[in-house]
Amino acid sequence: MSLMSQPLVFETLRTYRGNIRAFEQHMKRLFNSWCLINHYQTSSMNQFRDQFTAIEKQILKLCESKLHSFKQSNSLVDQVWEEYVIRVYLSHTLEVEIQFNPLDLNYINHPISLKHSNLKIIYPPAAKHTDREAWLRACRQLQCDEIILCSPQGFALESNNSNLWALELNCTVNELQEQLTSNLVQPLRQTKWYTPSANGQILPGITRALLLKILQDLGAEVDDQAVLYMRSYSNPLKRTENHTQDLQVSLFRPQTYAYFLSSTLKSLSWVQTLDDVEQARPSFLSELYSLIENELSRC
Repeated sequence: MSLMSQPLVFETLRTYRGNIRAFEQHMKRLFNSWCLINHYQTSSMNQFRDQFTAIEKQILKLCESKLHSFKQSNSLVDQVWEEYVIRVYLSHTLEVEIQFNPLDLNYINHPISLKHSNLKIIYPPAAKHTDREAWLRACRQLQCDEIILCSPQGFALESNNSNLWALELNCTVNELQEQLTSNLVQPLRQTKWYTPSANGQILPGITRALLLKILQDLGAEVDDQAVLYMRSYSNPLKRTENHTQDLQVSLFRPQTYAYFLSSTLKSLSWVQTLDDVEQARPSFLSELYSLIENELSRC
């Protein structure tokens, strides 16, 4: 019997070169989501932890067995295997359902149309659960790929499927493109990246966490406590210090070059339109995508 007729928590995983990326991180978030959605506090979580550990081992065994059979069948056709999307659903009684689908490579690094919406964040925001139909309907109604979800104060927190990023250049576009193609150890050392805080108001993205380290290892400066304020077409980026002073940085000034979204499936994708305003396409986009995708494949 399918579990899909009831509220569930879930995780979406993907393979890189036939291997599941960040499996342990996804399982940890799946368990945390389950505890949050069922209103379990830390003291009562422990009684379920051992039970979930056994389920996690079962999930891994099933996934590896399925992927192994895929590799064997695909090896007969030009020795090329497809990459896969794995969705793991968990009911309130800890029943599991797993779905496998081929990864649509056109979805990775696909330019995104992004609009902000007045829809409220679904509670609890730090849990990944299936009560998202309102968000999907909003995307269809607004005719965009994803919508921006905002706090009551108007701060942009995340999209319905992804974490938000803004890239600021401290060099010319040509200089960055040269750095990306010159095999430097730290090709992003003249860039700064902003992303809203994972402080319980957003889903703590697995790819977001991986990118924080990857970008820093590649030389970038990263502000993971940024606050984006969405109002009309003037979106200042605020950096709150001690909750008393805000340093405003306009995301539409020339030094700020692009918005991005990150998620398990799309990796890092450029926002092509923001509230129907066309963004200038970064000339270095292909090189940046290649670099990030290569780094993510090692995680």
